[in-house]
Amino acid sequence: MDAVEMLHLEKVAQRLVAVQRHPRVAKLLLDEFVREAGEEERGRAAELARTAPTTVQRVHRGAVALGIARFCKFYHVESDYYNWSLEHRAARLAAPSIDHLCKTVVFENTRWKDDGLDVYDMRFARFYAVIVQYTDKINPAKLNQFAWGELGGQKRSKRDYNLRVAEEPVALALTGLGRMGVVPIGAGIVGSDGAVASDGGRAADNGADPASIAGLRTPALQMSVILTSNVVALAPRIMFLGAGHIDWKIAVPIDVFRRNTACVVADLA
Repeated sequence: MDAVEMLHLEKVAQRLVAVQRHPRVAKLLLDEFVREAGEEERGRAAELARTAPTTVQRVHRGAVALGIARFCKFYHVESDYYNWSLEHRAARLAAPSIDHLCKTVVFENTRWKDDGLDVYDMRFARFYAVIVQYTDKINPAKLNQFAWGELGGQKRSKRDYNLRVAEEPVALALTGLGRMGVVPIGAGIVGSDGAVASDGGRAADNGADPASIAGLRTPALQMSVILTSNVVALAPRIMFLGAGHIDWKIAVPIDVFRRNTACVVADLA
């Protein structure tokens, strides 16, 4: 394919994305997605038990516990998926655009200290899971400001906040999920009723040891989850995330996720 043909295809793709963003079209696409997801959910647990790693099954159990499983889709992708361009990945997942490809980044407040609050209390948590697009960036200053001002109510010194991307072994131990598969589903995420929806206490198979991190409950924690405002603005309102293993992905309607979890939304760009 020469440069002219590639440019033509890119323009066609841009037009398709623009069409899909139209409110009526976006709703039709979302409705069809939910219908297909509901059909796939029948027998999904048995299918995943045959074909998926235990960490993926754990994500599915977490989705069931949150009441969102029948709205979600799971995808088993090729082993070289992360060598592909974002455009190739989006096409493989039938994602509306590359902007719909998201990831979960675990942040640690390196200045967190035990002052009586639970280590997972969102008002002053030690760890936060931020869902962001691959096409977007997180502004650390905005994240610290949000944690201090909106979540913490400005009740502590700003010097008590220094959120930094957690080391990979820490993130894996926190969530109990596999590398490139971290997602705040099946990782002790807080449901909309305030209860922690976990996988029933099953251990992870990623080789990480949550007990090695002082102060953490095992095997699942209560994740404090933040969605960026750019994720929430997507149309159709679907986000594609890791699903517990590097070769598995999950697609989740954003509004369903927000309704069934205690996540918050922040402008972090």
